[in-house]
Amino acid sequence: ESRFTDAYINSRASRGFGPRRIEMELRERGIPSTIARQALELSEHDWFENAQNAQIKKFGSPPESLKERAKQTRFLEGRGYLNEHIKHALNNAEAR
Repeated sequence: ESRFTDAYINSRASRGFGPRRIEMELRERGIPSTIARQALELSEHDWFENAQNAQIKKFGSPPESLKERAKQTRFLEGRGYLNEHIKHALNNAEAR
């Protein structure tokens, strides 16, 4: 179970998915929530950087308006990132 969980987290994180979505997918595959959460906490992924990379890959530029910011926020939420990851990604996009 733990090897599968680690491999699954690495696979999905490298494809731009966040911890919330990965945890949900692990539960759908029969991995208990406690094991999934523990594996996500112990993983060496920088979720802030992953969220920023997903935003750059999808949109390429910072949000120009509130409507665009809401669109990018919804995208990152759908990918399973937490609010603090999303704020970090969008604020850094504006700083670039």
